[in-house]
Amino acid sequence: MRTPFNRTTLAFAAALAGAAAAPAWRGGGDDPAPLPVAPAPIADRFSELAQAAPDPAFATEYDRHIAASHRNTLGDEFMLNTYRDYYCMYPEGNTALRNQVRDGANTRVPLTQLFDDVWYIGSHHVGQYFFRSDEGFVLLDTLNNATEAQTYTVPALSVLGLGATRPLKDVIVTHGHGDHDGGALELRTRYNPTITTGSADAAGKAYAPNTIDSSNFEPVRMTMAGREVILFSTPGHTPGSLSSIITAHDNGKPVKAVIVGGSAMPGNKAAADSYMHGVERTYTLAKKEGVTASLQAHPVFDGTLRFMGEINENGLSKPSQLVIGQERILQGLAILRQCSSANAAKVDATTLYPVWRVSKLELPTGGPRVDDVSARVTNGWGPVANAAVTFTARPSGKSCTATTNEKGIARCEQHEGDRFDAADTVTANFDGSDSTNYVDLPTTATAAMGK
Repeated sequence: MRTPFNRTTLAFAAALAGAAAAPAWRGGGDDPAPLPVAPAPIADRFSELAQAAPDPAFATEYDRHIAASHRNTLGDEFMLNTYRDYYCMYPEGNTALRNQVRDGANTRVPLTQLFDDVWYIGSHHVGQYFFRSDEGFVLLDTLNNATEAQTYTVPALSVLGLGATRPLKDVIVTHGHGDHDGGALELRTRYNPTITTGSADAAGKAYAPNTIDSSNFEPVRMTMAGREVILFSTPGHTPGSLSSIITAHDNGKPVKAVIVGGSAMPGNKAAADSYMHGVERTYTLAKKEGVTASLQAHPVFDGTLRFMGEINENGLSKPSQLVIGQERILQGLAILRQCSSANAAKVDATTLYPVWRVSKLELPTGGPRVDDVSARVTNGWGPVANAAVTFTARPSGKSCTATTNEKGIARCEQHEGDRFDAADTVTANFDGSDSTNYVDLPTTATAAMGK
């Protein structure tokens, strides 16, 4: 039976239907409540990144490491034409470049000041460093022979103020080859300094050196003529090669310089592997110690020769030309590591070492902002995706961690209550990562808040 509907029933039903159709925020006679509006996406503020070609299928491990040495220059001409070309000339068999380096022995470099208290004398090929303090002198290496020591070292010490109250106290010999310790006996006879070298190179040396145990890879901290010196064993170039980190002073401020104890790479497996591991330890210690400069007894390898040319032409700058910063020092050592890995793979084709990839971390153009705390992580292979970046702020003490996207960009998700302060300085840090085939090296960047 049909249910009768009167007009009141129909009106009530229509009202219910209208209420059901109305949006949930409508009610009574009030104005509609606004719908929540999604915030506009933040525009990335990074320069356009050039497309990097993927690695090909390499025929050998040697090829893979050599290719990585090029990528790790990150397009930096200095890194290409110093660390990369000179260290990799050994595995690459670049005889012409090696002969050019040796021919540098015919071109002298005058006594040249590099820091407040450090000087070089020698040739384009090889030389020695003078470290001066109120307590006396420390020498790094001794030139080729007694005649060179008499002709160059002795007059240089006199010019720099050698005397009874400022004697030659210590000599560090990087390794036992004659172009590094040839003048050691002459200096021992004249001045009786303490001479220190690696134990594995000390046998039969007439200058009777003190030794650092070449089989113990732990750094040895010493004070020489009032100066902080770190010596550590890096066998490979010779069994007793000795590397160091020495504190100098630049415009009155302490600066740490790393000195690699041997350049030419060995041709047998045990020594080639040892050389490469020594470079890795050098990188790790240089990072820990905050090294920002490099010196080399063969000054062409790390750009010291280039800087001395600038100094002798234009004068010593403030800061010194040799202070290139920790990021670039570590980049150079990472390139050296790739060259030494290529050498190990050339000596023994079955050698498998992961490729070290130099990471670059950039803060956005104009710096971080209160509404945009972001950073981009890249390397010579392109953007680094899925990398954790930690942002810390001072003085507010606020922090966040974000993960990079496919563009290599990590961005903090901040809300009104936890945003960084406008007066903050922001440090972004990528701790690096590793896998079987690659080690992505850590990196950091710091900038004040922009506007």
